[in-house]
Amino acid sequence: MKHKKRTAGLLLLAALTSLLLGGCSCPTEASLLFELLFRTEAAAGAADEETSSGTVLTTVPETPSATVPPTVPETPSVTVPPTVPETTSATNPPTAPPTVRETTPPATVPVTVTTVPPVTTVHVHSWVPVTERVRIEAETSVVHHEAEYESVRVTDREAWEETVEVSPAWDEEVTEVHTVCNECGFDFTAHAESGVTPAVHSREHVLAGGFGGWHTEAVTVGVIHHEAEYRTVHHEAEWHTEERLLHEAWDETVVLREAYEEETVTGYRCAECGAEK
Repeated sequence: MKHKKRTAGLLLLAALTSLLLGGCSCPTEASLLFELLFRTEAAAGAADEETSSGTVLTTVPETPSATVPPTVPETPSVTVPPTVPETTSATNPPTAPPTVRETTPPATVPVTVTTVPPVTTVHVHSWVPVTERVRIEAETSVVHHEAEYESVRVTDREAWEETVEVSPAWDEEVTEVHTVCNECGFDFTAHAESGVTPAVHSREHVLAGGFGGWHTEAVTVGVIHHEAEYRTVHHEAEWHTEERLLHEAWDETVVLREAYEEETVTGYRCAECGAEK
């Protein structure tokens, strides 16, 4: 059936070509041939669909279908025989007009047209992060250092030794107790080696009309010299304390964290369509 309809379509196409090449002046005949050619191709296409699927399309419940009867023109259909090819001759006789034969119009067959909603594909974005390398600066802190001092001992006087006099030099008299005559002052003790006793000596004075008698008294018999006495006194060094500047006050920049680089997500881009967000 399919091959028959394809053959009929080819014949109609050939007839239409001949008619146009022959200089047809009747627009009705050309219109009829175009209509027949269209219907034949439509019928062949429907037959191909039935053959490939094995089923006839039915009306989808969700989409109401409309039965549209094909429009058949009231003018009778014509069958145009194929044009006889021209022969080369000295003179070209005029081409004979094609013979038009009336035919019975085909019966009206209802065609069910099924409206299939278009299939729309929803695009789902595949978001991929977009990163950028960002440099993070180092973190620092300023630390203030006060001035530094040290205690220094300054010597006012070095240690020294002092000799202190305990007692000055002096002479000591050595005395003895001697027996001395009252009359002439004879020292019986100093002249003890003479053997003269105070009694015998006093008797002589009395006999001579004197007083006689004797007494004792301290008599210096010598001198002892005593040197001065000294002692050494040690004196420690004398000093005082001063504050000496070691460092002036200063500020120090301390690095808390070194500078580094990191990947930062700046947005997202669809890997398929290139959309960004």
